[in-house]
Amino acid sequence: MSELRRSLLAYLAAMVGCGAILVLLLQLWRADFRVPFSYGGDAVCAQVWVKGLAEHGWFLENPSLGAPGRMEMHDFPLADGLFFVLLRGFALAFGEHVVALNAYYLATFFLATASALFALRRLGVDRGPAVVSGLLYA
Repeated sequence: MSELRRSLLAYLAAMVGCGAILVLLLQLWRADFRVPFSYGGDAVCAQVWVKGLAEHGWFLENPSLGAPGRMEMHDFPLADGLFFVLLRGFALAFGEHVVALNAYYLATFFLATASALFALRRLGVDRGPAVVSGLLYA
């Protein structure tokens, strides 16, 4: 088997393992994706941002909030533009802002697994331990 095929199988195994762990630990068979997974902490602010992204195109201004005027976030320092671009993509893809945020949340586990696996393989760790370590990291 070629090196590329073995590497792809390792990534596939990591993604399937990550999905299985998420389904079991988060009991996703019982989840309603139209209901936020979390209502506490930063999740509330993220929901505001995603709803603003879905309805008004970007998070910096939201005429639906901040009565009697509008919510303006220009003075709120955030240096994570890629986060908002990805959330905007999820909002466009899924249509509903809550579904988009829940899907983004789940996607971060897959991305963390793949990133850890990639880094560990570049450091010379064998495939098996790298897959397990990537899953543990995520």
